[in-house]
Amino acid sequence: MYKGRNIFFALIVFLSSSIFVNGQSFEASNRVVLDTDMGNALDDLWALDVLMHPQSEMDGFSLLSVMVNHDIELAVPTIKILNTWYGYEKTPVGMVNKGVADSRIFNDYCSIICGNSNRNLTNENTVEAVSLYRKLLSAEKDSSVTIVSVGFFTNLSRLLQSPPDEYSPLNGMELVKKKVKTMIKQL
Repeated sequence: MYKGRNIFFALIVFLSSSIFVNGQSFEASNRVVLDTDMGNALDDLWALDVLMHPQSEMDGFSLLSVMVNHDIELAVPTIKILNTWYGYEKTPVGMVNKGVADSRIFNDYCSIICGNSNRNLTNENTVEAVSLYRKLLSAEKDSSVTIVSVGFFTNLSRLLQSPPDEYSPLNGMELVKKKVKTMIKQL
């Protein structure tokens, strides 16, 4: 089955407020982080579209942040363009540091989106993903965040292994256990 359809249907189920994992029901929280390999296939665009769609806000869901989990130069500019298009200019974007670089891009839509933009397209002022994760999670209520992961586990793995810092005295595993209600991984 095409990878994009899987994430689309997973997000439809997610936005209906309940998902089933290994036969157990988990209620989805209303604060969402999308951890994406933007640029590999169209599933990332669909996921971002569903999360930024006005109906999501009406249903009580809000996009807390978008994290990029692989090194494609135009991934962050693409997300920033889409954030602006949907009215989410202030939504922070995190970028993996030295992540997977050769991910066998299937569709070079980032070049198309960025090529049609008159904006200054750089990764400047983009925060490193694990640091942004820790900052955002520490400020959220306990068990209030859902992380939707599309692509590589680099950011999530590094988050779980992260030590206490200026944002939280908790290590990454403790911080995730305390703040994250649900993690959804697109397979």
